[in-house]
Amino acid sequence: MADTTALARLEKTASMQITQPQQLAERIREWQQVAHVLSPAVSISALAPQHVIAPSVVVLDPRVDDQGIGVDTYHSNLFHRGQNERSLTKVALNKIASAAGASYTTVRTDDRTIPNYWEMRARLTYTDFDGSARVIERTAEVDLRDGSPQVAGMKSGQIAQARRFGLRLCEAKACNAAARDTWGIPSKYDARDLEKPFVALRVSFQPNMNDPAQARMVTERRLMGTAALYPQASRPEPDVIDVEAVRETAAETSQGRQAPAETQQQARQAQQEQRREPEKPNGPVVVKVEAQSGKTADKGRPYTRYFVTLDDGREAFTFDEAIGKFAEKARDQKIVVEMVDEPGKKGGQVITELKPWEPGLFEDAGVTDDDLPAAAGGKY
Repeated sequence: MADTTALARLEKTASMQITQPQQLAERIREWQQVAHVLSPAVSISALAPQHVIAPSVVVLDPRVDDQGIGVDTYHSNLFHRGQNERSLTKVALNKIASAAGASYTTVRTDDRTIPNYWEMRARLTYTDFDGSARVIERTAEVDLRDGSPQVAGMKSGQIAQARRFGLRLCEAKACNAAARDTWGIPSKYDARDLEKPFVALRVSFQPNMNDPAQARMVTERRLMGTAALYPQASRPEPDVIDVEAVRETAAETSQGRQAPAETQQQARQAQQEQRREPEKPNGPVVVKVEAQSGKTADKGRPYTRYFVTLDDGREAFTFDEAIGKFAEKARDQKIVVEMVDEPGKKGGQVITELKPWEPGLFEDAGVTDDDLPAAAGGKY
């Protein structure tokens, strides 16, 4: 590992933004002594106006357990030769993409008619040095049909586990391919090389907040997102309606006098508010619950594992009978739910909480994937 002084200098220089083109080459030469620099170019002739380069230091953990599974890396006897060889997991590549300001979108491209077969296209987008949005697209294929080359050497249990997460596995492979090709990340590293940190470069627009036009533009863009998330909060408060005045106006109208247009509009608005139905929750529902019973291999204790699938594609399991029974109830009654899950020690996602939707608590946030290569027996 690089000495403490060099790492301290790396952290200090990486905390300063790059505002001039010539600074990039100087910093990269310095960083390459103690870190892996993820940049498509080592020098540039120009930087987009009002844009800065913000470096980020990403530290990865090269350690794996006796099964070759780690948080940021993994080791597979089917893929690696030496015991010290490592590959980056999706978790590690997501850390790098996030530090570089990149985002993913994915599309399934197969016709969904072939069991245990998936194709995905991933699109990675980030801001280039000239301020333009650069898009990298890569595809991936997962073929877990009987007799396919991808299942060669895998045990039956590993094949079954991989098939359960086939779609997410294929998506992970496509995203990983896009990230590796974008920043030239090798498919294998020596564990000692991964003791060095990574430096990712994020290009971002830096508005001049002293300019009223730019300040207004930034504020409007920020509030646009708030209005989209909280439409009720962005609506103007309705005027207070004087019920007695409305009654008097109705009486005057019955006597032949026309009520003012403004009062008529207030009366109509009051009627609409009374007829308005409360908003119904909109979120995921349970579409499938599968119960699998068996006995533990060590002590022969009976168990029941519940596999739960939501209509947004998420799959997870639990050994908790209460959660399993509620999942069945939610499936039968079409209850909108919130599901919190985390990576299991032996692969898959474990449900830590499953409960009915509550106003203000449900968030359609993505599920943090566990080490999908490990879930497929370390092959991917």
